[in-house]
Amino acid sequence: MPKQLRVYPTVCQSAYCGRGKCDGCPNLPELESFKRWRTETAAVKADPIWCPTVWTATRAEGAV
Repeated sequence: MPKQLRVYPTVCQSAYCGRGKCDGCPNLPELESFKRWRTETAAVKADPIWCPTVWTATRAEGAV
């Protein structure tokens, strides 16, 4: 499986968002897509200290 990385949506981080609630946010589809990918690929943070927003897939997308 090729290594697959994704970054948590920057616009959804507290320093950029500041809303606290996602209702009506135009970035909600991007956040939901990221969360779905994270669940489907069992993604993990390879280095939570230096790269806390970078996630690495541990299985192929769509694999069970």
